[in-house]
Amino acid sequence: MRRGPGAMTRAWCMFEMVKALAKPARLHVVLSHADVNSFEELLTKHFDDIAGIVAGLDARKAQVSKPEDRDYILGQVRMVDGGLGTVTSTVCSSLRGWLAEQGRKVLQSHHEDNGEQNIIRLKHRVAKLLKAQGDLAGAEPLLREALQPLLREALQARREVLGDGHPDTLTSANNLARLLDAKEGN
Repeated sequence: MRRGPGAMTRAWCMFEMVKALAKPARLHVVLSHADVNSFEELLTKHFDDIAGIVAGLDARKAQVSKPEDRDYILGQVRMVDGGLGTVTSTVCSSLRGWLAEQGRKVLQSHHEDNGEQNIIRLKHRVAKLLKAQGDLAGAEPLLREALQPLLREALQARREVLGDGHPDTLTSANNLARLLDAKEGN
């Protein structure tokens, strides 16, 4: 896996993205054919890596290929309210939104070959990203879905080790029942 989006390390690209997003434009991320074919697997198995790449974008570190362009680009960036910090936050926020959307799409159409544990992890990671963006309503159902199999496993393990009547087993059963009841109530 490449370790970062090449265009997003370029000062002009980040600046142009901010200018486009300031208008009623929608972000479209274009992936190579090779990346499109393996993107679902990347999301299910390497979501944290991708999120880390997005979080690591920084307009202050963006490259300018022609030194004579530096003054012009920086002058244009200074005209953006908040300067380089706004460029970075706008680009990162937009890409996080795109990443969450892509994660949701994979979860809606996931294939069995991705493995149930990978899907559970993806639900948790997308929920964590949504929560960080302030979308608690979007994060909650994903967290519930990710937690349900874990509670089932914990209940089964406690039954095997402690027996059905042990207080810890009963607590696990109660936790699972509460989760399922809340899920039915939605």
